Amino acid sequence: MEAEIDCRLLNGWRRLGMCLVILWFSFVAAIAGWQYVSHAKGFFVYWSLPVGTVVGGSKATLPGGKVVTIDDTDPTTGRKLEAWQIDWDHQPNVPSVPEIFWGRLASFVAVIPLGIWLLAELATKVFCWVRAGFRHR
Repeated sequence: MEAEIDCRLLNGWRRLGMCLVILWFSFVAAIAGWQYVSHAKGFFVYWSLPVGTVVGGSKATLPGGKVVTIDDTDPTTGRKLEAWQIDWDHQPNVPSVPEIFWGRLASFVAVIPLGIWLLAELATKVFCWVRAGFRHR
């Protein structure tokens, strides 16, 4: 007698998948949290200006009202840069704060496991469909 597999349920595999997804969430969140807390540049964390900083000309006004001088020229060409073109890592007078790439974090937390999950479900359906075709001979 051949062992029958109910291709509609596979509860054990789905439960295993849920456990792996929870581990994945925890792993990615731990990496992002570590990068943020340790003030490291990483895949999920970047450095930005403090919220409320106003840049105008070659000066930046920080949220506390302090005005600092910035270097807004390109070191290679000498041309004046716009605020979004300035490399803020090389501005010693301007403090920077860690920020999280929320889109990247959401992609890694949700899209990758969801894609693997959908491929596994599709592969199971295809396997059961092909097997059913051979069984009805």
